[in-house]
Amino acid sequence: MKKILLLPLLSIVVLTLGGCFAGKSGPRYRYLFNIPQAAQGVRDFRYGLIEVRHTKAVPQFASNEFLYRLNSVRYLPDYYHIFLVPVTSQITQITEAYLSNKGYGLYVSDVSDDAKKHPSYVLSSVLEKLYADYRNSAKPQAVVSIRYMLVDVREPKKRFMMNKVYTESVPLSTKTASALFDAWQTGIYRIMYRLNRRLNGILSD
Repeated sequence: MKKILLLPLLSIVVLTLGGCFAGKSGPRYRYLFNIPQAAQGVRDFRYGLIEVRHTKAVPQFASNEFLYRLNSVRYLPDYYHIFLVPVTSQITQITEAYLSNKGYGLYVSDVSDDAKKHPSYVLSSVLEKLYADYRNSAKPQAVVSIRYMLVDVREPKKRFMMNKVYTESVPLSTKTASALFDAWQTGIYRIMYRLNRRLNGILSD
């Protein structure tokens, strides 16, 4: 009797799963950030080596799909518009490239293996928000928020020097994926600019 009942149940599961994927046809568009870089600066190691660690993300914004916020509790993922490379990897690379161009002595591939073992500072980051804010349909915005933490690791007792959240909300010209992506790029660039200024102030004290 148990075997007889299992077949209809299995059929229901298959039909249900089939319904979940039904309608998802057509191309998926993949995006890669291209943040403008300043002129290459001379690498400056007087403040010590900065190790830039891989960016993490809070669970709700760790997906590769674009995300639209509809109200206080509803979010809609976009199956057709996704990041070519995980967004956390992209933010890590953007941070390294931007700060390297500003002349910081960063933990990057051209630093010797021995030097990598003894950084003076560790810069960590967490992606805390990344979505299109459609709660006000007349004023859609692209929201990006990244927390950066700088720790002085030169002494056995590590010292936090910075723990700051940088948030940018960029107005959208149209409710399209391409406009959203361009606005996210603008927001990330502004965050890099603000981060650079903060690091300059902290490390020069």
